[in-house]
Amino acid sequence: MIEEIALHGGPAARITKHPTWPVFDDSERAALLNVINSGEWGRLAGDVTGRVETEFAALTTTKHAVAVNSGQTALRLAILALDPPAGAEIICPAYTFIATAMSIVEANCVPVFADIESSSLCLDAKSVESVITDRTIAIMPVHLGGVPADMDALLDVAKKYNLSVIEDASHAHLSTWKERQIGSIGSIGCFSLQASKNLNCGEGGLITTNDSAIYVRLSALQNNGRIPGDNNRYRHAMLGGNYRMTEFQAAILGCQLERLPSQTAHRFENGLRLNTALMQIAGFSPLPSRVGETCNAYHLYCFAIDSSYFGVPRDVVLSALRAEGVSCGPGYATLIYEHDAFTAGTFGPYSGATVGYTTSLDVNRSKCPVSEIVAHQTGAWLPMTELMSDHQGIDEIIAAFSKVSRLRNQLAIIG
Repeated sequence: MIEEIALHGGPAARITKHPTWPVFDDSERAALLNVINSGEWGRLAGDVTGRVETEFAALTTTKHAVAVNSGQTALRLAILALDPPAGAEIICPAYTFIATAMSIVEANCVPVFADIESSSLCLDAKSVESVITDRTIAIMPVHLGGVPADMDALLDVAKKYNLSVIEDASHAHLSTWKERQIGSIGSIGCFSLQASKNLNCGEGGLITTNDSAIYVRLSALQNNGRIPGDNNRYRHAMLGGNYRMTEFQAAILGCQLERLPSQTAHRFENGLRLNTALMQIAGFSPLPSRVGETCNAYHLYCFAIDSSYFGVPRDVVLSALRAEGVSCGPGYATLIYEHDAFTAGTFGPYSGATVGYTTSLDVNRSKCPVSEIVAHQTGAWLPMTELMSDHQGIDEIIAAFSKVSRLRNQLAIIG
């Protein structure tokens, strides 16, 4: 009997039920009910948000944590805490979710795009250094998919040019670089708590820092300019907005925090299993494990597809994997500077103020060749939920990759 890929009617390799997200039980229900019954639904009256901030700071080995209403807000307030001049430049990757760059523009600054390493899909320190100007104030590495960026190399560049480092850790809750918690290494760390993230409360964000002066500014920025510890609700020491997390979100977050360490360890173990397997399967390449990568939180499992091996475009290979029962996608197939919001090149400042500032970036400082190859040709990923699978589920995912590779000639009919 001839074996057929599932796209041609053959049986799918992955047949067990996919893990669902989010994970919750009666603890979340009880926590929410406690908030309802307390009558203290906002953080100005309640104490749940404050407890969660303390717990997260301890978990990430930082002195301070500030809860806000989204991951993009976390990034924006982190920039504002540095008190940047209008038109200041912040270096970030083009291969990331658009919120990274949008937060820079919203803070009245300009995103300057540097390229990524093919080995990590995180910022390349050499590319970062090549786009630094006298207007650069910060580097914003994204720990993509949970992969920790090379913080040693980036911090060396930051120190050389006296720059701040804002870690976009939206995907990287409990990832570590050389045993140091992501979010504790740079000047400021920013985490997303959006519904799809490894740690979530529907919507929300957390900001971490070891700098007490920055903490005071962050806290005031998210609380209408109130300085932490000042009990006079109507004294506002600086400009700020209302970006506070509600007690309902914090109640859910507190329960989710209890599960995070074990879930992270489970995904890390499964990610290493997939790495070992995919290294032996032609046509697919996992990201290599690097010396400093002591924990990858695996919000995404990123890998590369060799279209020349399969003889068809990436999307056909992904369609074959999906037919076999594997959830997967092409990743960020559109780079930030290719989106309509950025193609005009008028990246900032958001206010329109242009004193001492050129509205269009030099195109040569915005092209990222490695990022373009990953986005348009080779990049792919599995969502976090696939990494939550049990042993049998991971075996079936490996079998699906092996089957599509082995029967690649059948893809030519589709392509």
